[in-house]
Amino acid sequence: MALVAGMTKLAPFALAPLLLRGVGDRPPRPRAVVAFVVAFVLSAVVVMLPVLLQHDLVPLWRDSIEYQSNRVTPFSVWGLWGGLNVTQSLLQGAVIALALAVALIPVRRGLVEVAALGAAVLCALQITLNYWLYPYIVWFFPLVIIALVAAHPERPRPAEAPLPAAEPEAAPVRIRIASS
Repeated sequence: MALVAGMTKLAPFALAPLLLRGVGDRPPRPRAVVAFVVAFVLSAVVVMLPVLLQHDLVPLWRDSIEYQSNRVTPFSVWGLWGGLNVTQSLLQGAVIALALAVALIPVRRGLVEVAALGAAVLCALQITLNYWLYPYIVWFFPLVIIALVAAHPERPRPAEAPLPAAEPEAAPVRIRIASS
């Protein structure tokens, strides 16, 4: 699914190392890594088949990669102020490092950690993009919700624990109004 999402919007490709690692106490075995990479590449070829059969990648490059990288909006730091190209490039390199690091760190991880790391990678990636609009929140928001809800599951009461005793009702208070 990450591949298909990445073929429509490029940002989900940043989640590939995280999804390769998955959940558990240890990294995937070499055989699982090879299977993941082969499935990823084969899926990319299948999705790209209409473009590959035309033997012309120029329209794909021009209409997707080049177009997306040249868009500017006043809603991003990079579109609002100029002269930050070096800073933006350094941060984009840091995002790549983060996307690769989450494949290795932390060693023990469950659903909460994977969802939170995925949200962090997508947030970091969005911060470094030229073009950003508030509807892009839907990219990371589901992962944030999964991490928050899964991190705080409802704890059922033990069956043998007695229910707390009800407080005794207070006697009604009578107020006497003196008449003159």
